[in-house]
Amino acid sequence: LMLGLETVMPPGEFAAALRAEGLLTAPAACGHVLRILPPLILDERHIHEAEEHLCNTCENREGA
Repeated sequence: LMLGLETVMPPGEFAAALRAEGLLTAPAACGHVLRILPPLILDERHIHEAEEHLCNTCENREGA
């Protein structure tokens, strides 16, 4: 499973901000796309945690 998230900010910068939140992601090879590679086995709790990290990072970047 791989998810792509198109971003407005450079994906490397967004990945670094998410890493500081505790969520590991990677920039894609082209464009402003962030790769999210969740584990094959995950709980709904993990999905909510990842969503919280993404929301926190976006809110922090908007206020910067």
